[in-house]
Amino acid sequence: MKNSKNFPFDKARRVTSGEVSSARRAIEKKTGVKRKSRGRPNKSSDDKFIPTSIRLHPKIIEWAKKEAKRRGCGYQTIINEILLEKDVANSIYSSLIGVMSVSDLFGGILGDTLLKNRRPVIWAGISYLIGCIFLGIAIQGIYTTLFFVALLSILIGEAIVSPHIYARFRDASGGAKTFTLPINYMVDHRPANIGTCTLHQRRPCHWRHHLRLHLKRDLGFRVRGVRTKMVRPA
Repeated sequence: MKNSKNFPFDKARRVTSGEVSSARRAIEKKTGVKRKSRGRPNKSSDDKFIPTSIRLHPKIIEWAKKEAKRRGCGYQTIINEILLEKDVANSIYSSLIGVMSVSDLFGGILGDTLLKNRRPVIWAGISYLIGCIFLGIAIQGIYTTLFFVALLSILIGEAIVSPHIYARFRDASGGAKTFTLPINYMVDHRPANIGTCTLHQRRPCHWRHHLRLHLKRDLGFRVRGVRTKMVRPA
């Protein structure tokens, strides 16, 4: 069968995919015409300029074609503009994440060192502000700089007006009481490790129980059923 005149296209036997590929390559080499692969849509000549690693939504490509028709240019020009803006946005986002990470580290170290864990968030906010000013200068945009300054000023204001704990409990007489205290009260009285607080006689407990014991000591009566939630002070 291998000596057949029509080998490897002899229908009397099942040919392998390797034989078909080799025969196709031989035909393409002889005729100089490459066969179109089946099962794939025919691509236009402009599509080959789009990098295969970048995936754009079909609607974006459709919009680019309409925009190119309106401008009277090739839609590949519009695609390149989109990709350029995408690269710039990604670079700005990466720079912003880097600045925020460094600022967070700087603010945490400065807060731990100078304020002994009192208000590190304020120092982190100040460092965010400094970092974003430099970021705005780096991308050479005065409006971007002002935007970051305004945004971070708001964040610093929110950090200074720290959230409070709204504790609702019942006293020894059974009457319902409400008490609002800063969140730093809980943070400052939280034990560093389980069982290190003197009020617990080295017994591990939940932080709400821990807070109840401190409220009992500070308020002078026993506190039951503490329910806390994070609220902003009025």
